[in-house]
Amino acid sequence: MKKESTVRKKTCPGKSDFLENKTYVYPIRNWKEYLGESFLIIFSVLLALALPNISAKYTKKKIQKPFLKVLQMNFVVTKRRLWKCRIII
Repeated sequence: MKKESTVRKKTCPGKSDFLENKTYVYPIRNWKEYLGESFLIIFSVLLALALPNISAKYTKKKIQKPFLKVLQMNFVVTKRRLWKCRIII
């Protein structure tokens, strides 16, 4: 049988020793820091809600623009044809 090393016991304290010797740091914060963090959270949530809407609106305009041009050209051609036939709208 081997003997336990006494050096190991000194360098590796047990869990109970570790928890007893642990120090806690509590930061002291004032209302300005809480207010700043609150505004940051609110801003990030609003930004997350607004970005998809802005992106969708841009994409919608990008898709609609060629369609509206074709529709406008159809109206112009139809109007010219009606004027040739002397039908007034």
